[in-house]
Amino acid sequence: MAAQSTRGRILAIAKDLFYREGIRNVGIDAIVKRAGITKPTLYYYFPSKDALVVAYLELREAAILASLKKTMDAAGDDVADKIGAVFASVARETPNPRWKGCPLVRSAAEFAGDPQHMVRRLASTHKKRVEESFETAVREAGLPDAPLKARQLTVLLDGAITHAFVHGDPDYALAAGAAVRALLKA
Repeated sequence: MAAQSTRGRILAIAKDLFYREGIRNVGIDAIVKRAGITKPTLYYYFPSKDALVVAYLELREAAILASLKKTMDAAGDDVADKIGAVFASVARETPNPRWKGCPLVRSAAEFAGDPQHMVRRLASTHKKRVEESFETAVREAGLPDAPLKARQLTVLLDGAITHAFVHGDPDYALAAGAAVRALLKA
């Protein structure tokens, strides 16, 4: 088996288990068993569980940011349409039983007692990047107060994701999307 495919398989299994069950609830033994490998093989590719967690979160963040960009780019030139499309995509994901909200926020919540934990830092960086994406879109649209509007949009998005997940109801994301339009038209 090629090195990349072994590493990729380990990461895919960790991605599934960490997202579904939580980082702290998944031990290395479960990943090794499911991957059909030995612990030394896992540790060859990821020297520690923390290294595997970082790789998982970086993978998830890259996918989220790519999806965010693709969604906004496909929505046209109007900033309300661009950002509204992000909320519509949350609404579309909500009914999926495998969807559990933002993996970085879910992971950060597991380490709530340690604000300096690497998982919390990665989640914070991710949220700042989302906010920067919104700020760029608002600024390019020529709207005033781009930093403030971007922060408001980010808070709306996190609220939409949280409520849509907790209630299993896409209407929360759609309601937040309507608030986005009002905010950007003001």
